[in-house]
Amino acid sequence: MRQFSDKEKEKLELVNPRLVSVVNEAAKEIDIFVVCGHRDQHDQDLAFAQGFSKVKFPNSKHNKSNYPNAKSDAVDLCPYPIDWNDHNKFYAIYRAMMNASQKLGIKVRAGADFNQDGNLTNDKFIDLPHFELVD
Repeated sequence: MRQFSDKEKEKLELVNPRLVSVVNEAAKEIDIFVVCGHRDQHDQDLAFAQGFSKVKFPNSKHNKSNYPNAKSDAVDLCPYPIDWNDHNKFYAIYRAMMNASQKLGIKVRAGADFNQDGNLTNDKFIDLPHFELVD
């Protein structure tokens, strides 16, 4: 499996350590690229304007900052090598993240299944790269 780049590691430093542990566990199973963790106001509002998010700053789990060394309860991941059009690889990341979540006992919700019903085709908004902690 590939190792995260220094830039990806920097992004993960701004993510809740519990979610990072799930990402690291999933990365043992599949090659993952870390797109983003924490988003500042500019980046969040841009994601909203471009239709990649349904919420403006500070209402995304990407914007949380209540941890001493982490600033996000969400992370966006994509297949490596990056291919935004290969949905099967995104679903493979989904399975790896859900397996890791269950193994570690850390509840995670995926943008592929926001309503958490196990049906990956019935959500009104599908955000394949997105994973967030469930409180």
